[in-house]
Amino acid sequence: MIVEFEEEGEKFSNLMNLYFYLQDLLSRKVDLVTPESISPYLAPYILKEVKYIEPKPDNRLPK
Repeated sequence: MIVEFEEEGEKFSNLMNLYFYLQDLLSRKVDLVTPESISPYLAPYILKEVKYIEPKPDNRLPK
């Protein structure tokens, strides 16, 4: 999954929290990356397959 965070700040911490949350929720291993971490050589192939999902405004990860 490619994830973007609205707020700047502790991206690594947010990414890891989301990673563990999704693994627990889905009971399977997940791969998360940010758009900045995708190789420019692979980006055209990856981005053409992207399906965008917008969260609900009040949808926050549990702390």
